[in-house]
Amino acid sequence: MANTEDWIREDFLALMLCYAASADMEVKKEEIELIKQKAGAIHYKKAKHTFDILSDHEVIELIIELKNRFYAGEEGSKKLDKHLNDLFKADGNIDQMERMIRIGIERLF
Repeated sequence: MANTEDWIREDFLALMLCYAASADMEVKKEEIELIKQKAGAIHYKKAKHTFDILSDHEVIELIIELKNRFYAGEEGSKKLDKHLNDLFKADGNIDQMERMIRIGIERLF
């Protein structure tokens, strides 16, 4: 598992959004730009590196592990849901795979 002791909220947000953006097997430039806008380019780069070296299963475990550290409770879940909504709308179209991934992510929390 990745070392996340020095992670801050923006690192986690970028990781979760990277995972969600890759759900349909095609990360669009609009999605990358939105992640950078929400979390910052440095945090996107850090999260993307972590995302690239871990398996999907490890990324999911990391998201579950860090969610309550950075977005605790129902209020945190609502904020994450808004970020996911924004991401899936970034390319102007929410496709079926993105809907399914959103449901899956919601079940993690």
